[in-house]
Amino acid sequence: MNLDGSVTVDLQAQDLAARLAAHFDETNASMRTDVHGFSTPRIGFDVELDRLNLDRYLPPAAPASGPKPASAPAVTPAVDPKSTCRAEAVDLAAKCGSAPCSCIT
Repeated sequence: MNLDGSVTVDLQAQDLAARLAAHFDETNASMRTDVHGFSTPRIGFDVELDRLNLDRYLPPAAPASGPKPASAPAVTPAVDPKSTCRAEAVDLAAKCGSAPCSCIT
């Protein structure tokens, strides 16, 4: 895995910017995050992948036999994540060129 990144902080302007680029397996990935204002931050977050072979990371599919097991009941989190976020605005963008996966038909 190859990683390259940078972080810049301007305390006067209350700005933080971070960049990260990675190459692993057959994937090139890049990430950008920006934070403006530290008391009530506006956060931008972008992730981009050119190709992610999901089959490489998932266990092989089990042969289909018998009835499907019952699904587990929904779990409610103990803490509402929205109540702990004090950001004024969060902007999230994600892009993936291709993500082949045999488990999705």
